[in-house]
Amino acid sequence: MTALDRALVAPKNLNVDELSGMLASADEGLWREIFAAAREVKAKCGKTETLPRGLIECSNICAKDCLYCGIRKGNAKVPRYLIPEEEVAACVDEARRRGYPAVAFQAGEIESEANTVYYERLLAKCRGLEVTLSLGEQTEEVYRRWKDAGAMR
Repeated sequence: MTALDRALVAPKNLNVDELSGMLASADEGLWREIFAAAREVKAKCGKTETLPRGLIECSNICAKDCLYCGIRKGNAKVPRYLIPEEEVAACVDEARRRGYPAVAFQAGEIESEANTVYYERLLAKCRGLEVTLSLGEQTEEVYRRWKDAGAMR
């Protein structure tokens, strides 16, 4: 039984070396089998379509100190960034040019008016796209503002 066959029986049957070996393979036949298996699993779950999404990691600045997280505020080894709005807008335009129906903004968790407004302005540039936000916990008011600005999830 191949590693892929064992994974289909029970995904946790693979060890890290087997999984990384499969994912690092240049064997096109194996990749066809992997994608076919993925489509089969997806169909069993009632899903028939894939929604490609442009993921834009806008920032790794975070106010929280969750010990499991690599970008937690207490991790001084991480160089911090906030992508300027015009660069994020260029990424949105590229996703649109490539035909992606959706984008997702991801960043650390910041609760501030400046952060809220930053994403409101970005959402205004995403008309016609489905937008998912992965920006940590916020107040109900902030979620409402982002939804009103165009966020869908």
